[in-house]
Amino acid sequence: MSILAWNCRGLANPRAVRFLKELVKQFRRSLVFLSETLVEKSRIDYVGKRLGFSENWVVETGHHEGGLSLLWKDGSKVEIKGSCENFIDFEVYAEQIGDFNDLMYAKEKVGGRMHPRALLDGFCNVVEECSLCDLGFTGSMYTWERFRGTNKWVQERLDRGLVNDEWRRVFPDAELCMLDVSTSDHLPLLLQLHRRVYVPKKRRFKLENLWLREKDCMQIVESSWNEMHHADILFKINKCFRSRRDAYGVEKYNRARNEFHELLKRQEIYWQQRSKQFWLKDGDQNTRFFHKYASSRRRNNTVTKLKDKDDNWRDDVHGVQQSVFIQGRLLTDNALKAFEINHYIKRKTQGKQEVAGLKLDVSKAYDRLEWGFLELILAKFGFSGDWIARVMLCVKTVSYSFIHNGEIFGNIKPGRGLRQCDPISPYLYIMCVEGLSAIIRRNEVAG
Repeated sequence: MSILAWNCRGLANPRAVRFLKELVKQFRRSLVFLSETLVEKSRIDYVGKRLGFSENWVVETGHHEGGLSLLWKDGSKVEIKGSCENFIDFEVYAEQIGDFNDLMYAKEKVGGRMHPRALLDGFCNVVEECSLCDLGFTGSMYTWERFRGTNKWVQERLDRGLVNDEWRRVFPDAELCMLDVSTSDHLPLLLQLHRRVYVPKKRRFKLENLWLREKDCMQIVESSWNEMHHADILFKINKCFRSRRDAYGVEKYNRARNEFHELLKRQEIYWQQRSKQFWLKDGDQNTRFFHKYASSRRRNNTVTKLKDKDDNWRDDVHGVQQSVFIQGRLLTDNALKAFEINHYIKRKTQGKQEVAGLKLDVSKAYDRLEWGFLELILAKFGFSGDWIARVMLCVKTVSYSFIHNGEIFGNIKPGRGLRQCDPISPYLYIMCVEGLSAIIRRNEVAG
């Protein structure tokens, strides 16, 4: 079990709810503790339902301040021992995690006035009397801040985890992590009882199209590309990838945080629209736009006439064996005709004229297409040898690899088949099927 604790500074803010939902989704927590919720129990019930938590314990706020809540999923063994406006005493394991609103050491504060020594000693004495010790942490040193980006900027470590010796023996690998992003002035705390062993993975570089919308993208690529004149292409690409990890200042940090919350809002709108809970104004506008765009593409991609070898335009062009994409004929008509023909063959018991039906089940057609057959078909269609050589170069240079736990294995070179999702593959396959149809027709005529 892992526990998420956060001083959310109000759950009435939709941005805080979206951020909390993203945290639960990303880290898959089964128990969440929230302080300073500033809302009533009905709001906690609503938020818990949205996050997928079936159970909760709420200490309601008074006069729009304070408020505590504990949310957990059905199946988690949680026993509430007691609660008041300052804490919720619950038993899962004997750990204390959350916002203590005080410091243990003077080094846990940067900026502002010096923290009173009496408060530091008082907190340390209480921790010692309760036989607790600091769990430690990973991530940011400070969990609370105020006046960021000004000369009054203050940072403090007000949130921590305290455990006793018995708990430490039961969970020797437990780790408390300070998450870096928050909609509140407090950072969320993530307690993992069983630390995951980090295994470094080899990452392949993949261009994300959204990078092209970044203002600094072109500048980063150009500067990184020009630094290494004699390096190979892969080294330059990786250099561009590493150059994106620069340290951001206060201005860029705030901008990135606002963009992050805007993306969360857009994501919520996106799924709300597709779940058909209600239609949004922006969604309606996008719908009309894309309908017009799709209609325009359909008009441009429609072929109404073809010119034959005698330069005559024909608007009714189809082969003798063609049974689909014919005006006035439905695709389902073919199934009915096939059923009737099969029924006729089964019932035919008299007459000298024999009939037969050939049923072809093309399984994994792309993977089983022989390259030699493809070359013969292209030559039969009258393509030049140079063009055929170029097409076969594209077909035969394919190789496959496997990704296991983030690492790439193997370099398999096939001896047949077409690439999936290659724009030219459907056309090559259609020509091969046309060749197969010609072979069947020839043998049909020959008897």
